[in-house]
Formats: sequence, structure tokens, C-alpha cells
Amino acid sequence: MLRAGMRLSKSDATLAQATVNTAFSGGVIVSNADNAVIKHDANYANGIGNTLNSTEAANYYLAEPFVTALKSTSDPRLAAIALRYVGATSGVGQTAAVATTASANQFGMPMGSDDGTAQTAAVSSGLVSRYAYSQVDRNRMAKRVAPMFLVTAGQTNLLLAEARFRGWITTGTAYQYFSAGISAHMNQLATYDAGSTVAAADIATYLALPANASLAVGTELQQINTQYWIASFLNGPETWANFRRSGFPVLASNPYPGRTVAFITRLTYPPNEILVNAANVQAATTAIGGDNLDTKVWWNK
Repeated sequence: MLRAGMRLSKSDATLAQATVNTAFSGGVIVSNADNAVIKHDANYANGIGNTLNSTEAANYYLAEPFVTALKSTSDPRLAAIALRYVGATSGVGQTAAVATTASANQFGMPMGSDDGTAQTAAVSSGLVSRYAYSQVDRNRMAKRVAPMFLVTAGQTNLLLAEARFRGWITTGTAYQYFSAGISAHMNQLATYDAGSTVAAADIATYLALPANASLAVGTELQQINTQYWIASFLNGPETWANFRRSGFPVLASNPYPGRTVAFITRLTYPPNEILVNAANVQAATTAIGGDNLDTKVWWNK
């Protein structure tokens, strides 16, 4: 319900505040012990983990904006999340012997890449090939038995930081929720795998950095929602929804030459729906302003 309230912040601030207050009064997830999570095992595997540990192992890479954001801010989560196979020239070459989790050695694949442009970009950046870009570590965070988090204390605390900044709740301070959200997400990473544990000292060091030691006047929403982006890693739908709502992090549009829109703001109706429900699809399309990838959904206007 807290998410739903915050999702309304653009379209109806009054209703958003009322919904957030109702959720907050009823109790929200502020401890990792209460995280909403789907657990997996050998018989019921994590969907992303199953994909990345089978035929697509060499076809998924971390995007440059994400890696750069963590690397440039000395975020200890990068080492917990990423792995790069130094010198790999094919999927076969992505072996444990050449793997590194060191933050300084992580390089994200440029947005809008295809096989050819990714290869060219890799070589121009000093990498041997596109197979040497950073990936989410399929032996830790993206292993087959990794949990899938739906609603977390990290996310909730960051939403509360925004709600407090907006004056929608009066308990605590925005910075207290902000720092609690970062800490909660960093501690959450150990749940994926012991190898993804972020040390308490590293959390403290990160929070003491000038960019995180306070919410700077004029950048509060950017700071909060950029952290929400990081804390929602591997939850694509939620990351996308909050980016559309908040406008953060600030991202360049996809440079792929064949793109038709700067940012996708909704999914178009599938052909099967148009085929069997044409009249209602047409009515809905007219009501929302067109069945286009960049038509904004009602709460994003």
C-alpha cells in the first residue's frame, strides 16, 4: 500500500499522502526480517538464475550506467553484485580462473549495444572482447537457488524518506530513513549468498561519504530515488515503475539507432488482445492517447 501511495505522487498528491499515511499507520516493512521474498531450491529455481546458468550465461551483462553509478561512488555493493571474466573472448572463456569481483575491474556494457557495437566499444575501452564486460554474478546473486525479493526494508525505508521529505509523515527524519534504507539493502545482499556480504565497516564508510552523509538541499529526491534504483536491483518492474514516477536516476536515452522513443513508458497491447478484444482495445487506446511505447500511464502524468 505504501508503494501504491507513492506511485500516486504525480497524479494526485492529496490521495498519495492519505494512502501513505494509512499504510504507515498500519505498519510497513522496515526490517529485513520481514522482507517479502520468494525462496527457491533445486526443484523451484530462481527464474533469472535459471536463465543465467544455462543457455544464456554469456548473453547478459550489467549496463554501463548502473556499474558506473556504483563504481564512481565507491559503493561496496558493486563487489557484492558484479563479476567480470578478464580476457574472456567467448562464453567458454568465462571461467573461475579469470573471474574478478573487484570494483575497480568492473565495466558495464554501453546501452543500446548489439553484438557488433558492443565488441567495438569493448576493444576501444581496453577490454579484449564484449565477453569481458561485467555480469551479475551467477554464482552468487543470480544462482539458481537465489531468493527473489518483492518488497524489502531497503525499499520501504527509502520511500519513507521521500514521504518524510514531502511532509506526508511526521515521524523520524528523512535522512534517518534514507540511511536506514541503504543499510538495509546492503545487509540484504548476504541473503543471496555469503559471498555477497557487505561488511559493517564498509557500510559505515559509505554512509560517511559526503554524498551520503546528508540529504543536500535541492537534491533530496534525486539522492533518495537513485538509492531506490540500486536497492531494487533484480526487481525490474519496480525499478522501471519508480524511475517513471520519480524521474531518477537521471539517465541518458537509449542511443540505439533503431529506437523509436527516448524512453519506454508503457507496454503496447499484445497482438492477441487486439485480435480477440479489438473494440475495447480501441476504446482504451483512444482514452489514453494512443497505443504507443511513450504514452504515459495514468499515474505517470
